[in-house]
Amino acid sequence: MHWDPQDWAYRAEGGKHLVVFNQSSRKVLRFIKAPIGCERTLEEDKKEIQRRLRFEKQVVSPLLAEFGLKADSGNLVSLPAEFCNRLSKRISNDRPPARKDKVIPPGARFAVLQDDFCQNIPFTSNIAIELKPKCSFVQPNRRSCQFCLTQLEKIRRGKYDSRSAYCPVDFFSSDPNRKSFAFAHLIQNPQNNLRFFCDGELIYSMETLEHVGASCAKRFPQLIENLCGFPNALEKVVSALCNALGASENDEHCSSSLFQIRKFQEFRKPSSLYSIWPTPSSSRPAKDKLA
Repeated sequence: MHWDPQDWAYRAEGGKHLVVFNQSSRKVLRFIKAPIGCERTLEEDKKEIQRRLRFEKQVVSPLLAEFGLKADSGNLVSLPAEFCNRLSKRISNDRPPARKDKVIPPGARFAVLQDDFCQNIPFTSNIAIELKPKCSFVQPNRRSCQFCLTQLEKIRRGKYDSRSAYCPVDFFSSDPNRKSFAFAHLIQNPQNNLRFFCDGELIYSMETLEHVGASCAKRFPQLIENLCGFPNALEKVVSALCNALGASENDEHCSSSLFQIRKFQEFRKPSSLYSIWPTPSSSRPAKDKLA
């Protein structure tokens, strides 16, 4: 395969990986990042990717198949140094400043090549949701879930100005009110856990709220309605997703989430997602303090 960095564009990244996409081939490349100046060998990348691919193919794919879902784990690919180095320069300006403490290590790299699920239905507009629900149970001898505990730590370190009222324990509850409460607050403060794409283009996320602010939030429900062609489309999309996710057999509670629900009593049974639509400050990370 011919690797030309001009064919690839920045899609998104987290703390560990960076993803670029190819519009024409409908493929994505998933790179492992490393701190600037940190040496990471090709063999380290290869072993880590192979381990993850085995887990996805031997564990995740069979579980999804039980529900009639097909997963593309992707394939390990070797990429030449010139391609990787030029690609890093090409996407540099598209990356969030807070993420630039880590980079694609210079030189030849291994990566995962897989289908682009943001553009996998031809001849029609594609709406794709990237969702990181996080660990949805409370560990023994604890009252709060790991996500809520981590939120408090991130605020202490200055990564975010305010915590998210989303709790994964609520999100996987059998109570539809808890589910809708959790998802509404995930939309309100997506942090790095929720992104909406249309035909591969990012249309709603923490990054769009940070750069565009309230105007992005106000336009988003109408944008989804225009794409779907029916009123209240966003609520219907969210409802369908909540139903598809199912519920945990152990319908437990996270004490930190209960605090949030008490704090936002008026939103406990929201009649509309729009009633708690975000303001620019609710989703914005702390300036110049990101770890």
